[in-house]
Amino acid sequence: ETCDILVDYHTWSFMLNNPGLPAKKIIRDLINVVDNGGNYLLNVGPDEYGNIRAEDESVLLDIGTWLSANAESIYNTDAGPYLSSTSVSSSHKGNNIYLHALDQAGKELTIPEVPYNTLEIIETLDGKAVAFTHSGKKYHISIKEADKQGITTLKMTFKDKFPKISPKRELIATK
Repeated sequence: ETCDILVDYHTWSFMLNNPGLPAKKIIRDLINVVDNGGNYLLNVGPDEYGNIRAEDESVLLDIGTWLSANAESIYNTDAGPYLSSTSVSSSHKGNNIYLHALDQAGKELTIPEVPYNTLEIIETLDGKAVAFTHSGKKYHISIKEADKQGITTLKMTFKDKFPKISPKRELIATK
């Protein structure tokens, strides 16, 4: 579990001229926590009148926009099946694995295959197919683009539903 704050100075209340954290950092922290099986709590400190600063509101709106587009990879998912690295992490739900690739546009991901299950398609969450190859018990996935936060979210759809699985100790490699 992670309890975090929207501002840079570690206070749980409103503080005038306290610089806020960028949406990019908060979203990446959220991904890291969720993809490792945790829950994320974000505190926002309003002023004495209950108002949220305009800059904090802007960050919250950016987070909300990202969550709207990527909700299925975050909400009601379980960790793994791959261990998180600084550049790629995963969650899963039903017969899908979700990969969150950070700053990997233009690179290729190499991940272990999932035994006893057939990969049907890899796509972005807006339904665009993603090129991949399968060789030597590995999937090789080409990452073409990222969102404005530098994040590429991919959905790997398999033939069969997954049981609840723990993250494997195999890391995801990038080139």
